[in-house]
Amino acid sequence: MHYLGTPSTRIQFKPNSVNFALDEEQPGLRLVTLYPNGKWESEVERVVYSCKLDFAAAGY
Repeated sequence: MHYLGTPSTRIQFKPNSVNFALDEEQPGLRLVTLYPNGKWESEVERVVYSCKLDFAAAGY
């Protein structure tokens, strides 16, 4: 069994952070391509998005 995560479509939380923190990664989406022979492929694409984040925020 495979588990695939998907990036947020808005705010990215910094991975492996002990305290609340935002990541500078852009929003994204996961594309999964399925083939008739059972093969599949997956890729993450990031979108160009301009949003001013408050990196000093204690929560969102």
